[in-house]
Amino acid sequence: MPLPSNPHPIVSAFSKSLQLNDSKHKGEKKTGLQKTIQVLGWRNRHSQAENYPIEIKSPKEYNFQVKQFQRGEVEETYGTGATVWPAALVLVKYLEHLVSQEGSTAIKTFDGHMNIADFGAGTGVTSIAAALLFPRSFVLCTDGSDVVVELAKENVKNMSSKKCEKEEDDIVQVESSNILTTKYWWGDGSLLVALKKNKGSGAKFNVILVADCVLPKLYPIIPLIDGLDECMSETSVAFCTYEHRYYPEYDPKVYFCHHAAKRGLKVEQIPTAHQHPIYSVDDIELWKITRDHDHDGENIC
Repeated sequence: MPLPSNPHPIVSAFSKSLQLNDSKHKGEKKTGLQKTIQVLGWRNRHSQAENYPIEIKSPKEYNFQVKQFQRGEVEETYGTGATVWPAALVLVKYLEHLVSQEGSTAIKTFDGHMNIADFGAGTGVTSIAAALLFPRSFVLCTDGSDVVVELAKENVKNMSSKKCEKEEDDIVQVESSNILTTKYWWGDGSLLVALKKNKGSGAKFNVILVADCVLPKLYPIIPLIDGLDECMSETSVAFCTYEHRYYPEYDPKVYFCHHAAKRGLKVEQIPTAHQHPIYSVDDIELWKITRDHDHDGENIC
């Protein structure tokens, strides 16, 4: 059987690293092959584990675990949201990479005391990481599935035994940050209500996190854009990871960018060179989404 005309990006990267045979490219070959092996390692190492271990090294070192369920979709219990997907790790490690860049503009922008929303949080891994990486922040960990929200609540509560006074709202203190885990249907208005209830009428979201939710086979794209449009102020920034998967009806990336532009949202692709040196791969894109103050109806991605 012949190979497909467009092989998977990981396969392409592996093949390229093996083909750099001349002496001029020996160093590049060694580095490329080493990274490919490392990527294959972290993508598969804990995929079947009941408790997925996470290590964050910046600015302090943290080690924690989140419970996951691999067969949630097959058994019609948790769906796909109960798993730590590679795109979530790319996002977590990008945030870690931002914080580790001492003296960079990233540090000046993301220095704690922030309001952070996590869309489609699943296990809650990105919410927990954000709470640890950005001190004194208020994180809203959200999902659209009741059962997945309960899983995220369990994982968040396992991070701390100290509760805030508003225990009925499921607010948990994780280090110096607070996490509120709640259900949110993208664009239904409830998240802004929750933010203002807890942080005051003038509160706005500084950062929005979206890991692997641009997936039209499972989640409609327009409501996701509705949620971003609803929650993003003029100064908000959203970080979204998108894993390339085949979809027969249209290109999800092009579709997302087109409809985001209609809402005045600019989508920029962050190069892998600006991401974590190991947790960055060609088939998982990282997008930065902001308000387009010079909106011309087009996006660059």
